[in-house]
Amino acid sequence: MTNSEKMTADESEPSSEMINSREESTPTMSLWIKTKQLPNQYWAPISSCYEDARFPLEVRDVMSDWLECQDWNSIDENNPSNEAIARTMLNNLLQEMESRSMNLNNDYFSTKLKVGQAIVDFQRIYSPNPLLLVHSIKKCLTIEQNYVNMNEGNCELPSSQLYETGEKMIVLEELKDATKRTGDLILRLQEDQEVFNVEFQEYKTMTLQADAFKRNNETPRERLQTMQENLSKMCLKLKNNQQTILNKFEELKDLHPSTFEKLKTLTMEVLQEDLVKWKRKQQLHGTTPEMEENIRDIQKRCSILAKLIWENRQQIKKADQLHQRLRQSNLYPNLDNSITELLSHLVTSTFIVQIQPAQILKKDAGRFSATVTLLVGKALNINMNLPDVKAMLISEQDARQSSKNEPGNNETMGEIVNNVGKMEIAEKDFLSVRFRNMQLKKIKRTERRSTEAVTEEKFAILFKTEFKVGGEDLKFSVWTLSNPVVVTVHGNQECKAMATILWDNHFAEPNRMLFQVPDQVHWSDCAKMLSEKFKTDVGISLKPEDTNYLATKLFNSSPDEDFSRHVLTWSQFCKENMREKSFTFWEWFYAIVKLTKDHLHKFYKDNLIAGFIAKDQAQQMLSPKRCGTFLLRFSDNLLGGITIAWISQDESGKMTVWNLKPYDHKALSIRSLEKRIHDLKMLIYLYPDTVKSDAFPKIFEEDDDNEPMTRHGYVPNSLIDSVPGMDNNNCPLNDSMDCQDSPMPLIEDLILNDLSTDYSVDPFSFEPMFSQSCSGL
Repeated sequence: MTNSEKMTADESEPSSEMINSREESTPTMSLWIKTKQLPNQYWAPISSCYEDARFPLEVRDVMSDWLECQDWNSIDENNPSNEAIARTMLNNLLQEMESRSMNLNNDYFSTKLKVGQAIVDFQRIYSPNPLLLVHSIKKCLTIEQNYVNMNEGNCELPSSQLYETGEKMIVLEELKDATKRTGDLILRLQEDQEVFNVEFQEYKTMTLQADAFKRNNETPRERLQTMQENLSKMCLKLKNNQQTILNKFEELKDLHPSTFEKLKTLTMEVLQEDLVKWKRKQQLHGTTPEMEENIRDIQKRCSILAKLIWENRQQIKKADQLHQRLRQSNLYPNLDNSITELLSHLVTSTFIVQIQPAQILKKDAGRFSATVTLLVGKALNINMNLPDVKAMLISEQDARQSSKNEPGNNETMGEIVNNVGKMEIAEKDFLSVRFRNMQLKKIKRTERRSTEAVTEEKFAILFKTEFKVGGEDLKFSVWTLSNPVVVTVHGNQECKAMATILWDNHFAEPNRMLFQVPDQVHWSDCAKMLSEKFKTDVGISLKPEDTNYLATKLFNSSPDEDFSRHVLTWSQFCKENMREKSFTFWEWFYAIVKLTKDHLHKFYKDNLIAGFIAKDQAQQMLSPKRCGTFLLRFSDNLLGGITIAWISQDESGKMTVWNLKPYDHKALSIRSLEKRIHDLKMLIYLYPDTVKSDAFPKIFEEDDDNEPMTRHGYVPNSLIDSVPGMDNNNCPLNDSMDCQDSPMPLIEDLILNDLSTDYSVDPFSFEPMFSQSCSGL
C-alpha cells in the first residue's frame, strides 16, 4: 500500500467496502482506529510490514478487535515448545475469519473475497510453522503501536529502533520519488531536444531560403524584411529552448549526485547493519521464525535498492548521452563508475547462505543440506537466465584470503558429491538454490600446530556463481562462505568438534580475520553460551544457580565466590581435565546435554530434575525433609549420568541421605527413568513434597506387567529396578502409608547386573539391580 492508499475518510482507500469514516477519538479507542488516523508518512512502513507478513489490511480491519484481544506477547515464537499454542491460535483465527466473512453482506463483497483468499493463504503459509504467524502479528501490532505513540508524542524512539520499525522504508519511498522525478525530467529533456532538433532544422532551411532570396535582386524588400524578422524570432526561440535544456541538465546535475549519496548511505546501512546483524544472529541461533521474517524484510529493502540503483544508473547513462549531443563536457564525471561500484557491492554482499550447512561434517556419513540465496536476484531479472552454483570445501587459509578479496588457490580440501545446483525462484521471491543431498566423501588435512587436534581444524564451504545483469556486459562473479565447519571421521570426535564450533560461533569478533577467536573469555560470556546451548538442545535456559554451579566445577571454587571477573581459557574449557577427573569440563557438560536431550527432556522442562547441584547440597536439601523424599541431579563423576538422592532410615533407624549409582545413556535406553523411579519403592516424594505418582502420572497409569500372552504362547516379561536390601521403603508408617504402593514381589534368582559404567561410590551409594518379573505367573 502506498501513502495515498491509507485508509482515511478524506483519501482514497484500498477497498471501498472497508470502514469509510474516521472514528471519533475516545479514551477507549482501539489501536487500529488510531493507526488509521496516522499521517501519511507513517504508512509506508506499516503497510510494508503487513505486506511482508502476507496479511491483507482488509483482514486487519475485519479482525481488528479479535486480534487486539489476544495475548500474543505470552507466546515466545522462538521456543519450539510453544508450537501447539501457536497452532491453536492459528486455528482460532481461521475460524473467526470464516465466521466474520460469512456475516459480511453484499455491500462488502470485495472484502469478503479478500478474507476468503486470506484464509487459504494463511493455511498454506502458516500451517507448516504456526509460530511464524505469532511473530508476524506481534511485529505488525508493535509497529502500529510504535507509530501511534510517536504521533501522540508519548515516546521518542531512537534512530536504530525507528529503522527496525520501518524508517528505512520511509527513506526508500523518498528515493523512489526522487528517482521518478529525475526519470520524468530526462523524458522531458529528450522531448525538448527532439523538438529543438526539428526546429533547428527548420531554422537552417529558412536561413538557406533567405540567402537565396537575397541573391535574387528581384525579391521585394518587404519580403526579405519579413523573412529576416522570422529568422530572428526563431533564433531567439532556439536560444531560449537551448537555455531551458541546459537549465534542466543543471538540475539533473544536482539531483542525481544527491540521490546517489542517499542510495549509498542507505545501502551501507542495510548491508553493514541489518545484514551483518542478521548473519551474526544466524551464527548464534540458527534459523528461527524471527530470522526468516527478518531476512524477508532485508530482502525487500535490498531488492528495492537494487531496482533504484539500476534505474538511476540507466538514467545517468541516458543523461550523459543527451548531454553529449549538445557538444558539452561529461555531465557526471565518475558518477557512472561510482554507481556501478555501488551496484556491484550490493549484488556481491547479498549473495548469502540463508540456511547454513551442518557445522560438524562426518566423512562418508549422512547427507547435509544448505540454501544459498541472491537477495537481489529477481529484482535484477537474473531469473531470466538462471545460473548454476557450485559448493566446495576450502581451508581456513583460503577462506581468509577470500574474505579479503585476495586471490587464493581455493584448493578443494575434500570431495563433496551433489555440490552443483541451479538457482530458482523460491516462494518468497528469493532467487535460491537448495543443496539437499550433499555428502563429504574425502578430506585433506592441512599442517597443524603440535598442540592442535584435528577437531580444532576449521574449514568452510565456498559457494560461487557467475551471471550477467541487464543483457549487457555487466558480469558478476560472486561467492559466499558458510560458517566454519569441522570435519570428523569418528563419532567420538563430535564432542570436541562441537566445542570448536560453539567457541567460534559465540566469541567471533566483528570484522575478525577468519576464523580467528580469542584464546580466553570472561566466564559470564561462557555461561551465556552454555545456557544457549542447553536451550537449543533441551528447550529451556540454564538458571543463574545452574551456571554458578558450573563455575564451581570449572574453577574448583566454592559456590559463594564471585565469578563475574573470572576468565576462562580455551584449554580450561575443553583440553585440560578437571581436578581429580579423567575428563574435561566440556566433555562432562556435553554428556549431560546429550543425556537430557535424549532421555530427560520432558522431565527437565517440567522442573522435575534438580540437575546442576552438588552432592553435599543435595544432602542439605533433603536432610530436613520427610522420609522417602528424593531428588534427581546430574552426576559429578560419571559422564552423562543422572543420580537419585533420597532420605530414609538406616538399619539403626537414623535418617540418612543415600545416593544411587547414576544411570547413563545406555541404562536409560534399556529402561526409562520414570519406570525406574516407579520401580524403586523407597522413593515416595519428589523434592520438595510432591507425591511420586503426581510428579510422574503417566507411568502410574500404565500397567506393563499385565500384558496378555503373546500370539506365540510366551509369557511377557519386564525388567524392574531394585536396590538389594532396600527394596521396601524404610519409612515410618505415618510417613508413607498414604501414598506408597505395596512392594512388588521380586524373583530373587533372576537378578541381573546393572549394565551401567563402573562408578566410584561413597559409603552411602547404592547400585540399582535389574529384576526380571514375569507377568501372570
